[in-house]
Amino acid sequence: MAEEAAKTEQAPPKKGLPVKTIVVILAMLAVEAGLIVGVMMMLGKPSEVKAVGPVEGVKEQEGVLREVEIVKEKFSNNRTGKMWVWDTEIIAQVSPKHVEHVEAELEKRRGEIRTGIGGIWRSAEHADLTSPDREVLTRRTLAYLRGIFGQDPEGKEYVQTVLIPQTLGFPTGF
Repeated sequence: MAEEAAKTEQAPPKKGLPVKTIVVILAMLAVEAGLIVGVMMMLGKPSEVKAVGPVEGVKEQEGVLREVEIVKEKFSNNRTGKMWVWDTEIIAQVSPKHVEHVEAELEKRRGEIRTGIGGIWRSAEHADLTSPDREVLTRRTLAYLRGIFGQDPEGKEYVQTVLIPQTLGFPTGF
């Protein structure tokens, strides 16, 4: 009998699930969920978002803007590791009173402008060259041309916007 008593004392009693711990954790989760829902209800709904479409064209007070062809050329790009040639046309929209100044400046600095725009195309990512709206190229080209042409004495930019109606890429090196 002594042996049986020793065996029963040595075996630890089997414990069930820790019910108290589970209840405490569930209570904490319920309180946390209640607090989050309460705070969200007190803050209210977020404000509505209204989308604004891209600007199609800029019009000046004196009338419709005039288009001046800046460049129509083929530029190379090898940012993908493969050489691509991009047949590109770039047009600047300018105020009618600034057309003569822009054309004269374009004639004087044609080589510099071609080189600068070529640099933009050579450093552009392939995704920027193939995007439908060419937003990055348009923005970079506009900033470059505004730097070249500057502002009139009234502080208005000579180049209002840039259009890129054609950018067609051809892979080379088959």
